[in-house]
Amino acid sequence: MPLVKEKLKIRWHVGTNAALAIIIAVAILSSITHFAMQNYFRGDPKLDFDSPFYVQLFLWIKGEWNTLPSQPFRMRILIPLISSLLSDYLGINNSFGLINSILWVLTVILYFLAVRKLYDSNTATISAILFSFSVPTMVYGATISIDMLGYLAIASSVLYLSLSQEAKPRI
Repeated sequence: MPLVKEKLKIRWHVGTNAALAIIIAVAILSSITHFAMQNYFRGDPKLDFDSPFYVQLFLWIKGEWNTLPSQPFRMRILIPLISSLLSDYLGINNSFGLINSILWVLTVILYFLAVRKLYDSNTATISAILFSFSVPTMVYGATISIDMLGYLAIASSVLYLSLSQEAKPRI
């Protein structure tokens, strides 16, 4: 029986630099392909659940809308604010899309670093690729949303906690 288990193990090793290059390329590829689709399978290709509120907040910031969105307490202003600065050059969809693509890649990198610290480079590479192509990432990394900033905050927290741990978790 131990011989069978030994033969079934897949042995490969990815160096850290190669792994980072792989996951960055995969994250860019997945964000670009999703960027072009712009959450199309949900209906309107530019909008998702909270997108109308963020569009209204964006327009209010630019001075093109008279009132704040109906749910201002739920609004996170950072991405619409940055998007309002870029929109003159890129348009609203592309400015939100560019910001979210950058946040997507940064999140995958931080997630990789945290998992590598807790486990190893191989596990981190596979899990970062799976994260980049996961349904929540693909859906909520939509053009007009702010969810990727939340994912970045979670990945940053996990990385911080992994760096502050003295012992590796037991598998």
